[in-house]
Parts: sequence; C-alpha cells; structure tokens
Amino acid sequence: MRFKAKAKDCQLVVKVKTTSGETIDEKELDRFSRVFFRGFLKPKLIKKNMVECTGPVGVSLYERLKRPIWEKQLQVPLLQWQEKLFSV
Repeated sequence: MRFKAKAKDCQLVVKVKTTSGETIDEKELDRFSRVFFRGFLKPKLIKKNMVECTGPVGVSLYERLKRPIWEKQLQVPLLQWQEKLFSV
C-alpha cells in the first residue's frame, strides 16, 4: 500500500492506493463508512484500488504532552466526571 497525506482547510486527506496483489472489500468499506467512529477518518472508494480518507486535522499527542499541563485544565474534566458519577 502507498499513502499520501495532505492537510487543507483544516481537513486531513489521506489517499491510499493498493498494490496489484491486494484488493479492497467494497462491502466492508461501505459498512465502515456508514458508521461514525470518533477519531477515525471517513473512507470513500475513489477507484477500484484507491481509497480516500478524510477527517479533521488533530493535535499531535506528542506535541500536546510536550507542553505543561496546568491545574485548571485538569479541574474542569474532573469536576464533570465527579458530577456524573455521584448524580446517578
């Protein structure tokens, strides 16, 4: 497989081209494209041997963890989690 990735207008576009010996199962690809999974790119069949996947450009986890994390950034999610836990 060969991959090409481009970022344009806050959208990430990844084109995947298979080699001659590989095939794409169109039924599985169609089933996967109908269901939305958070954090995954949405695939679309372009040609018989090419798939284009699109999704939002994200922040690299490595880049985010290099920056310091402040106490206030942790307080809000923890308070929300605590409210959900004890409201049940």
